[in-house]
Amino acid sequence: MNTVQRLRTVPLFSELPTEDLERLSVGIEEVHLPAGALLFSEGDRGDRAFVVLEGQIEIVKATVGGEVLLAVQSEGVVGEMALLEDAPRNASVRARSDVTLLAIPKARLDELLESSRSNRNLDRLGVARHVDDLTGDHVFPFNSNQGFDAFTLIG
Repeated sequence: MNTVQRLRTVPLFSELPTEDLERLSVGIEEVHLPAGALLFSEGDRGDRAFVVLEGQIEIVKATVGGEVLLAVQSEGVVGEMALLEDAPRNASVRARSDVTLLAIPKARLDELLESSRSNRNLDRLGVARHVDDLTGDHVFPFNSNQGFDAFTLIG
């Protein structure tokens, strides 16, 4: 399966025209991590979003007593909010098993958000970024099995 076909399987990108997926796929790299390896740390600057292709990742948040496991993912996109908000990563992500991901550079995601208005999921991510810019509040799309269906405001 090529990169465009892989992106088409991700709910966030599934409704995009092939031309948009082809533009998005330029510069995407495949990343392989062994179990236990850190993908990025809470507080890091976001320069790429990641699509989980194989394996599992865990999303953890630092606390006074250690860390809290927020989620385990075996599919979907992770790390996009730091790019959309132009803010530090709000959690750490590490490989729970050997994992294969696609790394999408920030510049490609920004270009897609600016040029493609054909996908309701991307529209909602664009709205989240716009609300964040206007209010300073963090608006996160709520992820369901069908894609992004609602927003959670964290201020």
